[in-house]
Order: sequence, then structure tokens, then C-alpha cells
Amino acid sequence: MAIVIALTGFLSLWAMPNSFRTIRDLVTKIRADVLTRIVREGQFITLEQGFIFHYRERGPGGSLRGIFIQDRREPAKVNTYISESGMTVEEGGQNYLVLDKGVIQRQERGDRAPAMVQFEKYAIDLAQFGSEGPQAPYKPRERMTWELFTAKAQDAKGAVTLGRLKAELHDRISAPLYALALGLIGFAALAQPRTTRQGRGMAIMGAVLAAGAVRIAGFGAIALVGRNPRLWFLVYVVLALAAAVALTVIFQPRWWVALRNMIAGLLVRRPAVAQAQGAGA
Repeated sequence: MAIVIALTGFLSLWAMPNSFRTIRDLVTKIRADVLTRIVREGQFITLEQGFIFHYRERGPGGSLRGIFIQDRREPAKVNTYISESGMTVEEGGQNYLVLDKGVIQRQERGDRAPAMVQFEKYAIDLAQFGSEGPQAPYKPRERMTWELFTAKAQDAKGAVTLGRLKAELHDRISAPLYALALGLIGFAALAQPRTTRQGRGMAIMGAVLAAGAVRIAGFGAIALVGRNPRLWFLVYVVLALAAAVALTVIFQPRWWVALRNMIAGLLVRRPAVAQAQGAGA
């Protein structure tokens, strides 16, 4: 069980978020390669709805010359970029299209004349071409665990709320604890001594139903944390209750045996009373 808990913790706390982030960064790099390797010179290409890209020719070292970009993704604003040259670069794990010596033309809806801004260098983040929209932040599942530990309200953007970040954090922490709790449930169901005539089908079914109920309760607790981060303790209350019940069944304390015998007696007495009343009638 210790090996399972350790592997689950490794997958939940590091391997899975690292793989999601790697996939996200790989997609961004592919988009960067589309600009420098796939888009043909002289053509106007729509990289995203409302975002048009064009360059005149290729230069040495993978540079692009005569770049024209028009951004109409915001209905109330049109940005047009004209640059002598540009090149895709990677910095801090992010990919950018760096434009050299150009001008930006910005026009708001209702303005008669556009605003013109000259620049020597201007960087465009290529991550903005994702399906989530411009400047989309990392999703909670794409953030490393230590980033979730230090997440604050200002780190949440758009649909990514602080509650979702905290819910993801506690979901990862609780994953190896579920391995422990569900292992105890299975042990409690199968470790009780039985004769060769007694089957274990009912015990296995009971363990499966109990494990399913615990996991569903855990999903509900995580959903509540997503709405209100202050309810994070509910995630561990579910696990503590499941482990406590399983340990009670395993060690059979006196009060548990007395309670079980009382319930069994009531269940046996009720059919007997009903049978006697039927015979008397």
C-alpha cells in the first residue's frame, strides 16, 4: 500500500501537471513554427478568427521581412502592425514574435482617425492564439503544485478563479490519501474471517459501493471548494470519516460489536414477529 500511495502522490503532485504544461508549451511552439516554417511568403493567413498575418519574404536565420498583422478580434478596436522584419524567439518558456522597426495603428470604434505609434521593437505573445482567447492563463491543471500553494487572488484571471486553483491543489494533495482510505475499505471488507461455505461476493460488492460513495463525496467536496475556498477542510473530512469507519470494522471495538449485534437482532426479530402474527391470524 505504501508503494501505491507514493506512486499516486508522484503522479498527482508532479507528473500530471508537468505533462499538461508540457503539452500546452508544445502547442505554443508548434504555432511559432507555423509562422516561420509553414506560412508561405506573400500570402495573407488567418491564424485565428479576426487575426490576419502576412510577410513579404524570408530573411537569413529564419527572420521574416515586410510583416503585416491586423487584429480584429475585439469588435470595438482594430490594431494593425506593420514592421520591416521580425523573428520568433523563446524567453522564459514563452514564445514571442518580435517585430523590428515598425508602426502600430490603433483605431477605436467611433474614432475618425487612428492613433499611430512607432516602435523599434515590439513583442507579440504567441500563446494568445489558443482556443481560450487572448492572453489565456495556465489552467489550474497546467500549474505546478508549488504555484498553487502560493496562488493569490491576483493570480486568477477570467474563468480561472481562486477557488478553482485551491480546489485543484487539495484535489492533488488528497489523491494519495484516497489510495489509503480506499485500501482500508477493501481490507475491512475482505479481512474478516469466513468459513469455506461463506462467499465473499457480498463483501466485495459492499466494498465497491462504499468506495464509490466515498469518491462521489470527495468530488462534491472539491466542487464546494471551487465555489468557496474556505471549505477546503471538507475534502479531508470525507477521507477521515471513510478511514475511521474502515478501521472500526477492522479492529472491531466492543461498542461496534454491541451495535452490530443489536442491529442484527432487530433484523432477525422483525421477520420472526411478522411470521408469528401471520400464523396467529
